[in-house]
Amino acid sequence: MKYYLFRLIIMLFLCCSVLITKAQQRTYENPIIPGFYPDPSVCKVNDTYYLVNSSFEYFPAIP
Repeated sequence: MKYYLFRLIIMLFLCCSVLITKAQQRTYENPIIPGFYPDPSVCKVNDTYYLVNSSFEYFPAIP
């Protein structure tokens, strides 16, 4: 009887943990930037983050 109650409690915890993890799963989509943006970096100014990258619009050749 003692082992039966122990197994029942363990199964209950396992079932509850599976239900909780399935409820928390969400999809994440990467932000896609159209165009050609080489060498991406992140720059932090105060509490704001900016995406910075190389730009060849003003000088379209590599020196």
